[in-house]
Amino acid sequence: MNKYPSESMPLDGSLWGIAKISNGLIDKLGDKGNTFDGVDFVVTMSGKLKIGKKHHFLGKGESVQAAGTLKIVKGKVKKIENDSGHYLPSIEETLLFPAIFEDLGLKIKGAALKIKYIKNGKFETITKFVQ
Repeated sequence: MNKYPSESMPLDGSLWGIAKISNGLIDKLGDKGNTFDGVDFVVTMSGKLKIGKKHHFLGKGESVQAAGTLKIVKGKVKKIENDSGHYLPSIEETLLFPAIFEDLGLKIKGAALKIKYIKNGKFETITKFVQ
């Protein structure tokens, strides 16, 4: 998934860390901790969960498995959103996010999956909860 492969790298992008997962939770990312609301993420094709700022920067302009924003509280994923202006995950792609996160070893049962999409020229949102 990469809707704009030739887009130049953003100057304000930053990698806060590649998530390490223990017992289904995200470990602290150095001085950034492990509680965030609306932080950017990508899951690379090789299965690395990168957290930081600017999806295109995090994904190095390459295709990724998943991209969006996360709400994480003390390492527990509470909300996953497909909110990425660069990768623009479709509804179908976003519905795969829970399996992708579970394959990483994250416990996401009960997390909200917020799917943003365009219908008739307007943004719409569907929210599901991971079973």
